Amino acid sequence: MRCNPIVLAAAVLAAASGAASAQGFAVVPQANANERGNGGLNTLTRGDGFPRTYQQQFTEAELTAQGLMPGMPLTGITWRTSITTSNDPTWPPPGGATWDDYEITFAQAANPINAMSSTFADNMLNPVMVRSGQLHIPEGTFASPNPAAPDPNPWGFEIPVAPYTYQGGDLVVLYSHDGSNIPGHVFLDRVGSDDAWGRAISASSFQAPTGGNPTASFTITRFSFVPAPGASALFGLCGLVALRRRR
Repeated sequence: MRCNPIVLAAAVLAAASGAASAQGFAVVPQANANERGNGGLNTLTRGDGFPRTYQQQFTEAELTAQGLMPGMPLTGITWRTSITTSNDPTWPPPGGATWDDYEITFAQAANPINAMSSTFADNMLNPVMVRSGQLHIPEGTFASPNPAAPDPNPWGFEIPVAPYTYQGGDLVVLYSHDGSNIPGHVFLDRVGSDDAWGRAISASSFQAPTGGNPTASFTITRFSFVPAPGASALFGLCGLVALRRRR
C-alpha cells in the first residue's frame, strides 16, 4: 500500500518543525555524561595574566553514539566544575568574568587520534572560527554543590557559537583566550586523554602555534546540536497509515 503523499508531506513538515525546536546534546566522554571525572583543569577559565591555547580532538564514535550525525549543526558548548573544595560554591564572582578575546574554532580532524601533531594547525582540516572577540560569563553561572559520588556538578553557562555543520569523522576544537579580567578561575571537570574518546594539547600563550604532547588533561565537554528530522519516523508513519487502511 502506497503512503498518501498528503499525509507524508504533513509528516515531513511536522518533523522538520519539531527538529527545529529540539535540542540534542553530546557529552564527551559519553561515560561521564552523568558521572564525575577524576580531577580538575583550569585552562579554559584562566584569569588575568594567564592566556592559554587548548585543542581537543573528539572521536567520531563518541559523537555519533549520542545522535550527532553529519549535516547536523553544532550550536553551543559548555563544561561543568570539578568536585573540589578549591572551587567557590558559585563562579564567576559578582560582575562575572570577561575575556577581551576568546576564540573557538571547529574543524575536521586532519590526523588519526593517535597521531595528533603538537602543531595546532596541522590537526585541522577546513577550520571555521565559530566565535571570537569578547566573552562574558555571568556571575554565578557555574555551580559547585559537590554532590555525593559518583554524581557530577551541574553543567555551567553555555557558550553559543555560530552554527557549525558537523562533517563526520573526528571533530577538533581549538580554544585560545587572552586571560579574563579577574584574578581567579574555576577548575573544570576532566579525565585523561584516551584514544577511545579524545586527546588534548595545551600551550601557555594566546594564539600559540604549538603545544605539548597530545596527552594533556581532557576537559569533559557537552556540545549542543540541532537534530535532523527522523527519516525512520516518517517511514514508520507511512507503515502505520498502510496498516490502518488494510483494516
